[in-house]
Amino acid sequence: MIKNNKKYLLISTLLMCSIGMNSHADDYAHSIFVPRQLSYNPMYEDALVFDEYAHMGNEKFLLSAKPIYTQTVGNSIKRYFNIHHLCSMNVQENGTGNIDSLWFQDISAIGSMYSSILAFNPIQKTYGALIYGALMLPADFAITINFAAVARNNNMYICESDIMNLGQVPGFSTLTQAFTSTGLNYGKICGTQSQGGVDDIQIKFLKNFSLCDDASLFGDIYALVGVPTGRGSQAVYLFEPIVGSNHAQFGLGLNAEKEFELNMCDQFSLYGEFKWRYGFKATETRSFDMTPNGQWSRYMLFTTPTASANPFFAINNLTFAADVTPRSSLDLLLAAHVGLDKFSFELGYNFWYRQAEIVCPCISLPDVGIADLVGIAQLANANPVTVTTSSTANISQGVLPNSNQMVHDATYTLVTPANINVCSGAQAASCSNAVFGSIGYTCDNRWHPIDLGVNASYEGAANSNTASVVSVWVNVDIQF
Repeated sequence: MIKNNKKYLLISTLLMCSIGMNSHADDYAHSIFVPRQLSYNPMYEDALVFDEYAHMGNEKFLLSAKPIYTQTVGNSIKRYFNIHHLCSMNVQENGTGNIDSLWFQDISAIGSMYSSILAFNPIQKTYGALIYGALMLPADFAITINFAAVARNNNMYICESDIMNLGQVPGFSTLTQAFTSTGLNYGKICGTQSQGGVDDIQIKFLKNFSLCDDASLFGDIYALVGVPTGRGSQAVYLFEPIVGSNHAQFGLGLNAEKEFELNMCDQFSLYGEFKWRYGFKATETRSFDMTPNGQWSRYMLFTTPTASANPFFAINNLTFAADVTPRSSLDLLLAAHVGLDKFSFELGYNFWYRQAEIVCPCISLPDVGIADLVGIAQLANANPVTVTTSSTANISQGVLPNSNQMVHDATYTLVTPANINVCSGAQAASCSNAVFGSIGYTCDNRWHPIDLGVNASYEGAANSNTASVVSVWVNVDIQF
């Protein structure tokens, strides 16, 4: 019987996840944002460098060091963490907004009601250096290594405006203050958070080939492995900086460059890359909403059966270790390269798609239920009442007797593993379109060819689960 129950729970979890991934793809405020990794990004890897790699001649080793800076921009990341991806959220203690402040213990003075407008302007800044190395081997084989040593700064830039009737509980005068509470173990929003380290290491094993007698078409096929260098998400902060991952990766790909004879320049070529990767399962820490309680229900309040009038943050018990599988990613890069004397110019395009994660939490819940704020309020007013739970409540509902008042349960109702919305703690499918431009210069010297370059790119989010990113980086490339 126990085995059958476990099997039923697993099947239910997978069904909820597959349904949720589709329904949440557009406007669900997930509890995690997983950025695109630098080491696997073909724009940063190939710009100016691939043409050098394709024309190495007698040299056997190419080394490229690329200082880089990236920053998120645009509206998609501004709305990503908001309920239904709204531009801003209306906070009303009377239960008429998107969020009722009582769930954050922002309780105004008697006879007044707390209200505000809550918005975020999250910005992620990354700076450091990309390191690329290519080694030519006998029989037209080659091996390349690509990784990034970077620091990443994330800041939600919380903006709570139009605040009226401050909360009277010490430490909870506003929602902004509540998000920094020491009683909140996970999902905090508190200034700038930083993380430094090495992004995952991409290693490619390539076989080079030429399809034309005049060697005007160069290409290679490859297999890649991704060596994990990170620890995965920890969920302490809502917008946590993540450098590297703890997921091993495997992939396959194809590169090609075709040269054309044009009188207007010394060299004109088109090159491209197609890359597929698969990320394998690893354990991370994720926070989850509840069903049927909806978005941001992780920020509601819990009680225990023995202390039903003493609420505490639900997210502390809704954060679990979870098996996370990133699954597949696809990259398509196309670029034009022009050579004029010692200068090189490139203009390119990159399409990127990443599947939604599969997340299976290791759920371990104590005996808790969603706080019966109606009963607690009546008890505070000296009205005789049995405080139970509000098992169907959502983050917008309050205690005032109106159409959005939370429902008081007849008996104490526990939160169970079946109530955990596993998809709320997963990164949804991501997609972007990017353009980049590069200018390179070849330095003459008697020892080894040295190429310098400057690059810039704009990556535009194609859906609301992806960040738009601007990047600038420089190349210092040397061949041995």
